[in-house]
Amino acid sequence: MATVAVPAVPTRSVLLGVDVGTGSARAGLFDEDGKLLGSASSPIQIWKDGDCIEQSSTDIWLAIFAAVKAACSLANVAGEEVAGLGFAATCSLVAVDADGSPVTVSLSGDSRRNIIVWMDHRAVKQAEKINSSSSPVLQYCGGSLSPEMQPPKLLWVKENLQESWTMAFRWMDLSDWLAYRATGDDTRSLCTTVCKWTYLGHAHMQQVDEKDSRNIEACGWDDDFWEEIGLGGLIDGHHAKIGNFQPDLLTKRVISRGQESGCFYILDLELPKLIACSGNAIPFHMAPTDDSKEQWMEEDARLYLKIRNSIDSKMSNALVSKSNEYAMLLKPASTPTTALAKSATDHMIGRSVAFTGHPLGSGLTPDVAKELGLRAGTPVGTSLIDAHAGGVGVMESVAVPDPEAKSMTRKLFAIAWFLSVGLLLAIWLYLAANCSFQVSGAHFGQHAMVPEYWLTEGGQSATGALLDYIIENHVASPRLANRAASQNISVFELLNKILESMAQDLNSPFLAALTEDIHVLPDFHGNRSPISDPKAKGVVCGLTLDSSEKQLALLYLATVQGIAYGTRHIVEHCNAHGHRGYVKIGEQLGDIFTRIDTLLACGGLSKNPLFLQEHADIVGCSIVLPRESESVLLGAAILGAVASKKYSSLSDAMKALNAAGRVCTAMPKVIHPAKDPKVKKYHDAKYRIFRKLYEQ
Repeated sequence: MATVAVPAVPTRSVLLGVDVGTGSARAGLFDEDGKLLGSASSPIQIWKDGDCIEQSSTDIWLAIFAAVKAACSLANVAGEEVAGLGFAATCSLVAVDADGSPVTVSLSGDSRRNIIVWMDHRAVKQAEKINSSSSPVLQYCGGSLSPEMQPPKLLWVKENLQESWTMAFRWMDLSDWLAYRATGDDTRSLCTTVCKWTYLGHAHMQQVDEKDSRNIEACGWDDDFWEEIGLGGLIDGHHAKIGNFQPDLLTKRVISRGQESGCFYILDLELPKLIACSGNAIPFHMAPTDDSKEQWMEEDARLYLKIRNSIDSKMSNALVSKSNEYAMLLKPASTPTTALAKSATDHMIGRSVAFTGHPLGSGLTPDVAKELGLRAGTPVGTSLIDAHAGGVGVMESVAVPDPEAKSMTRKLFAIAWFLSVGLLLAIWLYLAANCSFQVSGAHFGQHAMVPEYWLTEGGQSATGALLDYIIENHVASPRLANRAASQNISVFELLNKILESMAQDLNSPFLAALTEDIHVLPDFHGNRSPISDPKAKGVVCGLTLDSSEKQLALLYLATVQGIAYGTRHIVEHCNAHGHRGYVKIGEQLGDIFTRIDTLLACGGLSKNPLFLQEHADIVGCSIVLPRESESVLLGAAILGAVASKKYSSLSDAMKALNAAGRVCTAMPKVIHPAKDPKVKKYHDAKYRIFRKLYEQ
């Protein structure tokens, strides 16, 4: 008797988060309570040549495969159990052609190097040119763009790599590209477009229902801005190359020209340019502009298709740029003409922008699912920049001040969270709608992380990288590394032990006082906020001929303090310039003026107790630690939870999966500033020196 195998029903629902940092791709699996089941990482290649820092999307994709498979194996999770997937990544710029193949962004011509890494500073001159404009979009970037944002980098490519500029068919933020590569849907994230592309998220101020995200057309681009800075070509095709297409325009005027051999001829007379789409739509050649267009014959289409020699997805999104009249050849003919056009536009280039966690396409494509060992169709949510994923992973770790509060619109508090993942330290201000705020070098936009809310982003360009640089370039570094390895601890742990021992031996009133004569200005890679000067330089004041491990420990501590002073500088600037909002509570519209008084920690350096205590003492804020140390991975996984429809909104998912806790047993869940007034007095004095170093 024949039997039919019945697929096993998953016994649990697991969420997968993928985070691509500067040095590795990581994958983490979480249960339905937001607890980490297992994680793994895989290194990625990076090329550095002066200010030019590049990576390969192909290499990153392979690293993701390795990390996901390793994480599933370590956590003993079957692919069928993964209910949703989300991506987070650095805000690096990816270039691909119409076939999805890499387009080099390197002066070396190496075709593998198609990513300009987020911290790349090749576009300083282009940023200066853009900042000299009077565009109103700059007010949402603190008055100026950083060379780390995408418009300056795009302008650099246009001016220096003309062939690549011509070949590039899609310019995407890395996290958006990852989601597109996984699903075939290149809908852009409001997070990436608002924070790094000058997209004006408040254009969707009335569209705050996450369920309607699919219907959001990308109407937040400022065309005058792109024209003024010399990138007007990116407006073509309704901003097709950078993320948008307005589908209703295609259906305004569609003419059915007959049916032969299963083909429809669809002619649109209003589009200045037609963006070709994937699936059943193939770009056709330019239509005649007179009545002879009715004489078109099927052989014309066949000839064109023969020239193009493709009717599969590789032909998707090819831009036809001929005249004011274009045509599209659509199959199958059995589908009504208007339905064909509507279906085709569902896969247009950059069909729309979307709120965080919006489900993309039909989930994982079969090919990608097979490579990852997951189920085809696994829901994938619209992506986030890694720093913002960290925010999603920690924001609800703080108790609601109002016990009756039922939504974030009732939480009248300002919180900053800082992230040290790889090379980034960032601070955000989380505010209600209709806020006014501006800090140099800080981006300010609505819907960039959580729908309806405004987000202010400012940060330092190097923290983890700066600490690595200080340690690795010291003559005592090899000896220190060997000692740490022999004790099976990290270099940071060993340095912290050395400092504690020194404080005891020298009878120092408190550990921070050891650096009384050493001062570090941490702008080794420029200053993003609040000075907004990419040409700023770092300073170390107080060096001697001492080359011992103890001297390295002091230099390490001074660098940690310098980073914390930079954090304080941003927080003070935010508070001094004010972030005023208008919040509706019941029927009342309240005018609020909030100050940052709490920090949420996530990222690698949140596991370093000295780093956190120095920040609490210097900034003067309590620091809340999340339950899970892998907050960025959790934030990415939450995107998958929202896409899977397990939760009705991102806010609900955050409430269910975030929790305050400890990132390690050695630290409490909340770190408070030192109570000793001498500590505050000491840091106030050093902070004044820190500020004066900018004036030298």
